[in-house]
Amino acid sequence: MLARGDIAEIPPFRKRLPTPEARAPAPAPAPLPRTEFALRATPADLGGKHGRHATFEWPCGDAYDGWAANGKRQGRGTYTFANGATLECDWVEDAPGGRGVFKVPRGAVYRGPFRDGLFHGKGVLKFGGNTYRGAFRAGAFHGSGTLALAGGDRYEGAFRNHRFHGRGAYFWKSGQRYEGLFEDGAMTGRGVASWPGGQRYAGDYVDGRREGRGDLRGGAGQRYRGEFADGYPHGAGRFASSNGKFVEGTFAMGAFVPPGPAPAPDEPGSPPNADPEET
Repeated sequence: MLARGDIAEIPPFRKRLPTPEARAPAPAPAPLPRTEFALRATPADLGGKHGRHATFEWPCGDAYDGWAANGKRQGRGTYTFANGATLECDWVEDAPGGRGVFKVPRGAVYRGPFRDGLFHGKGVLKFGGNTYRGAFRAGAFHGSGTLALAGGDRYEGAFRNHRFHGRGAYFWKSGQRYEGLFEDGAMTGRGVASWPGGQRYAGDYVDGRREGRGDLRGGAGQRYRGEFADGYPHGAGRFASSNGKFVEGTFAMGAFVPPGPAPAPDEPGSPPNADPEET
């Protein structure tokens, strides 16, 4: 029979894993909304239907240098914001479109396609020491991509609206890794986690915690198979230590619950489990 302390031989599994989404800094915002690019010069100043190259400055401090046609920015051009940010791209009907480069002084840099003034398509965004390479939709990480964090962690897989969503893999700088399903930024669904010391978990996750059924192995040969709740062995399961001893039964928040004494047999002639008030 195992004592409660035997299960503590695998401490890494008794700690709740961090939620990757919480560790990833918020991505830099997309370029200013389209309304910020509202026309601030007369149509005559911005070229005829065939277009021409021109330079314009506005009282607010913004400036545009590039091609214009029919009173709109049309073709290749660079827009410089009053705060020093620059946007060089192909302009379509007065909005950023096609491929381009958006830079913020001492800040984010985006290289890739635009649609309606937002990051859209396959591009690269560098911000705060982090780098995202992959698909964008309407300014957000959306689709397949890779996010390398400044701290050394990395995620590869599916995104939805800036968050890990779908199948992916998260790699910690420490050597820990998780491969499986994500939902709304958290590990949710079936997945496999492993640690540098040889520990491994394969099973269900809910909101970043082990929840449901799983198979947990320690680096020294320990193993637990059964139910989990809030990250701990909880419910029906079987634990085997590295020396071959094992227990099977009920666990509560990581500890084995020894079975209680057998109930006393009913008195002859008494109904099973009779209520004293009814006899």
